Amino acid sequence: MQDNLARQKGREMFSKGKPVTRSSFYDPHREKQNLFAERMKGHASPAMLAAIKSCHSQVVKVSSEDESRSKVVSVETCGNRFCPYCQARKARRDADEIAYVMGHAKNRGLKVIFLTLTIPNVSGTEASSAVDKINKALKRLLARKAFKRVVKGTIRKIEMTYNEDTGLFHPHVHLVIFVARSYFRSKFYLHTEQFADLWAKAMRLDQVVVHVEAADKAEKELAKYAAKSISYLSSQKVFDVFYQVLKGRQLITFSGVCKGAVKDYKAEAVAIDEVEQEKGIQAMGCNRDSDNDNHFEKVPFTKITTTIWNPITECYDTETREMTPFERRQFNSDNSRRFGRYWSKKLKKKKG
Repeated sequence: MQDNLARQKGREMFSKGKPVTRSSFYDPHREKQNLFAERMKGHASPAMLAAIKSCHSQVVKVSSEDESRSKVVSVETCGNRFCPYCQARKARRDADEIAYVMGHAKNRGLKVIFLTLTIPNVSGTEASSAVDKINKALKRLLARKAFKRVVKGTIRKIEMTYNEDTGLFHPHVHLVIFVARSYFRSKFYLHTEQFADLWAKAMRLDQVVVHVEAADKAEKELAKYAAKSISYLSSQKVFDVFYQVLKGRQLITFSGVCKGAVKDYKAEAVAIDEVEQEKGIQAMGCNRDSDNDNHFEKVPFTKITTTIWNPITECYDTETREMTPFERRQFNSDNSRRFGRYWSKKLKKKKG
């Protein structure tokens, strides 16, 4: 009741004297978020738990009068790797980076080979050491002469899945290698059996499986989540294994020509972050910024929409109203995103 009164008070403070449109909607992702918060109780500090519970609980979006142009200017996030909301944001960011790197390599005339390297399934107690062994084996594999003389660059990602029927975990690697066009006609060409033999020797195992897949699947597979919430949230015991195994690990790595592309991509990080912020509320039914440069100049932002999670009704409450003259100047200026964060903090403070 106190939360509801505070929320209503905050609305009155910011909506006074302005026509307001209100609505509510249910977001199924919130159930996962609440379950994730429960699973994290034994792993997170009180401050981190509070951040997880408030993640995506408040989003501020501005739009033009006809809503042909819109932009998210503020969204609360916790940044945890296992958070269902932040995981989706991270996957989109990874997809942008991987697409950029692959485009860079292809522009250099390189061809793509997409491999999935697997090992036998392991128990929860063996999962962490299995991933350690995979990382060491990858270094041995890429150092082998058969690889070094043909590979110009790589993107590799470690993932782990869980089989409910067997109770076993399946860590594996998606590996994209870039080779010269001439590779497919050269005497150094490697068949699937040769890739499997090299991987078995690198892992120092007798039984491994290597899949050579279509190159057009590479971007999609690499940008997927390292672990799916439907798996790691299934029970506390399973979550604890995923958390201990994947926490703090670098799951995506680049080598060779891909490293230079990553540097170029990070140099454009500010622009990429703008796009990511605009995508931030997509999971809750809002649109991306759809404007181009000409449209940006012609159509100003005139409306502001605040979306707030209501724990009483377990729905998102949305309020849309016309901006004040001061807000119009600020949100249509070069400092619009900074003002959006300031505005969001002020709203939060008023509510409290």
